Amino acid sequence: MKKIRFTLAMIALVLCSLTVNAQHYTFEVDGIAYNLASDTYTAEVTKASKLYESDIVIPDTVIYKEEAYNVTSIGRTAFFGCTRLTSITIPESMTSIGGGAFYGCSSLTSITIPENVTSIGDHAFCSCSNLTSITIPENVTSIGANAFMLCKLDTIVVADENTVYDSRNDCNAIIETKTNTLIAGCATTTIPKNITRIEDNAFYGYTDLISITIPDGVTSIGDWSFFNCGFASVSLPESVTSIGANSFSHCNKLTSINIPKGVTSIEDNTFSNCIYNHRTTKTNQKYPSVNL
Repeated sequence: MKKIRFTLAMIALVLCSLTVNAQHYTFEVDGIAYNLASDTYTAEVTKASKLYESDIVIPDTVIYKEEAYNVTSIGRTAFFGCTRLTSITIPESMTSIGGGAFYGCSSLTSITIPENVTSIGDHAFCSCSNLTSITIPENVTSIGANAFMLCKLDTIVVADENTVYDSRNDCNAIIETKTNTLIAGCATTTIPKNITRIEDNAFYGYTDLISITIPDGVTSIGDWSFFNCGFASVSLPESVTSIGANSFSHCNKLTSINIPKGVTSIEDNTFSNCIYNHRTTKTNQKYPSVNL
């Protein structure tokens, strides 16, 4: 069977793929396009006639045909691929940031999410490759998959008052409080002791992550969770029972990893494209320690 090799860019594109349709908007003013909801007198920022660039300041209200509309949302893919967008000011009236809203905004270095935002869509800030810090306000109750994947975060803070997510013990990560699942980490993350799962893509692409301690209590490591990270070795706690597909793929400095006795599931390509393809020897364990 012919093997198909995927580049890092190709894999990232598959994981972060979003449908970007031709945009239709109600009106455009001061270079910002809006869709309007006449029943609620609210406005959503959407894609404009050309890509946004430089500094954008979103107002809290806009006037259309002598009627005032509160600007409450940034629509799906509104700023998609705006590589020349350098800064954006989001008003306190904002309550939601749509999926892929800032996907690929590679010149964006910082962003302030207003206190009234309750939802952040999937891939909302994916591939904002120069975004170094993020603070999740207290009212955010929904963060979509891969919202901060392929950023270069070194500071992640969740407001202490948030009841759905936390960054306990200043761990520099986003944790779903109820399930103790780490959903997004970075190169400076310290995984807290009471975490039970590392979510899919949690540390995806952090080549500058050169050391990580996975504490006892973690039972599941999600797909692509440490893809292309920069550490040379990993020690998994005895509590781990499953290791997801491609979870350590393309860790090209990884030379050794121990597989605990309790592991019952190792998915496809877990160690693909490390220094060497992994080799195992027959022992009494189903999954012995592995030298890569």
